[in-house]
Order: sequence, then structure tokens, then C-alpha cells
Amino acid sequence: MQTNSNYTPVHYQSKVSFQPLLAVLNRALHHGSSDGVKKLYSGILEYANNHSELQNPIEDLAILETHREWMEMLLSIIFPPTASEHEMLFSVSLPFSYTTIYTSRLFNMLFIEPGTKNIKIPEEIGIIGFANEDFDEHISPTLSSIDQQTVQMGREAFKMLLGLIGGGNTKVSQQQKIILEPIPFFRESSLKSHEKKSNAEKQLVETGSH
Repeated sequence: MQTNSNYTPVHYQSKVSFQPLLAVLNRALHHGSSDGVKKLYSGILEYANNHSELQNPIEDLAILETHREWMEMLLSIIFPPTASEHEMLFSVSLPFSYTTIYTSRLFNMLFIEPGTKNIKIPEEIGIIGFANEDFDEHISPTLSSIDQQTVQMGREAFKMLLGLIGGGNTKVSQQQKIILEPIPFFRESSLKSHEKKSNAEKQLVETGSH
């Protein structure tokens, strides 16, 4: 297990854009949708056309609150209201952020901090990625991840290729299998409060011993 608490927080300028979904609705409106669907889509599109702020990427979440009823109608096309009524878990959040803009009732009850739209990470839910991208250490909370050693995979494959070329073989005469163990990096998104404290104290002791 590897942990890393030496990071510099970076605030990504995440924005919400409804344009891709509105474009899908616009295409569906003109390509054989039923009368009921056309009425629903045309109402959503007309509202957006009458409010220019909804046609551009949105950074100020207060705008979404102003148009929350419209936004819920739009997103209900992806997440039918019956899904929420049947206690399904889903949410829509900002990129590189744990701030939600739309959640199911059960998700809101289990994972959202009371009085906010923020997911309680890692108090109620832990998150772990699988690529160990550079930005994992620069979001808040920092993202735990699994390093698949893709660079080392490339190196090993190239070594095998060089071996075939150097040996004059045009065909692989013997199957070779190289197994690279994934490397876990545990950061804030999967550590409980007491684990964070323990890691901080350990790092402080290690620093003082140098």
C-alpha cells in the first residue's frame, strides 16, 4: 500500500454544459419522434432558447438553482422519475468535483452532507480510480487510484519485440507471459478520518527522524 499526502491543491474550473443533451433532443424532435415526445422536447428546448445562460457552459451554480425545475425536467429524460421512486442510486456531479447538481432521493439521503450538495467522501463512500492520472493528487479530496503500470507494459513489450528481431524469428515460437502487479495508491478519497490522522502522524514522525 502506498499513501501520499504531499500535494498541492488545484481548483479546476469545472463548468456544466447542457448543449450536447439539447442537441440530441433537437435531432430527435425532427426525426420521427412521437407526438408526446415532441411536445415534451419542444417545451424543454423552447425554455432553453428563451434563456441564453442555459445555452452556454455554466460555472455559477446559482444559475442552475434558478432553473432547477427545467433542469430536473431535462435530466429526467436520462434518469426517469420512477428510478428515484424505486430507490435507485445515481447522481450528476461537476467534473473533478464532488459537488452534485442532481441526485436520486436515496443517493441524497445516504451520501450528501445535510444542507449542501456535496458528497460525503470518504465518510460515507470511498472512491478509487484505476489509471493513477497526474491530476489524482491535485483534486480535493485527493483521489485514490490503482497504477496499472502501463509504461512498464510498453517497456516489456518492446523488450520482447527486440528479442524476436535480434533472434531472427519471424514467428513467436514460445508463448511468453509477463505479469505486472498493479500498484495501489491510497489517498484521501478512500481514507477515513482516523486513517488520515494516523498517516499524518506517521509522516510527522518520519520527518522528525531525518
